[in-house]
Amino acid sequence: MLVIRRSQLEVLGIQSRVRFEQKLVDHFLRVYPRECRQAGGAEQVRNLVRNGIDHGLRRGFTAESQIGLFVALRFIVGAGFDRDPQIPWAAEILDNPSIRNLDLRIHLVYDRALQYLEYTAGEDCEHVVRAMIRLRDWDLATAPATGAGWSGAMLELLRGLYPQKIDYQGEAANGRLIADGLAKSESYGIGTASGAALCVILMFMLGSEFDGDDLHPWAARVLSDKAISNQADRVVELYRASRAHLEVSLSPD
Repeated sequence: MLVIRRSQLEVLGIQSRVRFEQKLVDHFLRVYPRECRQAGGAEQVRNLVRNGIDHGLRRGFTAESQIGLFVALRFIVGAGFDRDPQIPWAAEILDNPSIRNLDLRIHLVYDRALQYLEYTAGEDCEHVVRAMIRLRDWDLATAPATGAGWSGAMLELLRGLYPQKIDYQGEAANGRLIADGLAKSESYGIGTASGAALCVILMFMLGSEFDGDDLHPWAARVLSDKAISNQADRVVELYRASRAHLEVSLSPD
């Protein structure tokens, strides 16, 4: 096993890192061609790989195999999988000091993620496809009103969209996701009923850090676009961008 140490990357490993990055980019382009095309192609995937390697190094992983699994988890579960409130087991394993073997630590997370995806997505991804179809039929104007009872209404909305995911994650994780989604919408100045609901749904479907995920650059573009000063316009534009992403995801190759 080739071990990449920080000092090697900083002093000697520029060429080694470039080769490793390219190896991962080629892998994702080959295994996930549709998702890579949606993200914007090879250069955007390279951004994902670079950011993932940096994040993996900060997590203490130094072997290629460890970092490769870490980057793959960011790809298939979400860029912030290790901080995502809806899958708290990821952080619990990664932050567990009693698991000293880093190979074991990352493999435990990866195996748990595969179990999670097997249940929530379905053997042939039938659950997630049905959820995407339901989401395509969801009207932004029907978002639950904020205030008393909003969290419960959002939980029922998410359950209607994707019951397998809601059931697997459990009450506590779903509650944290909804609360974090409201906070995120307010941080972007779109804490209206429609903005909060849309933010929660995107976190639910794409991962809690969808707004910084290199697989979904459209989200960051809309949320950071200074030309959109009106919050209602920003919500509508985010909704349109997410719908465009959804349509491509559901279209045949």
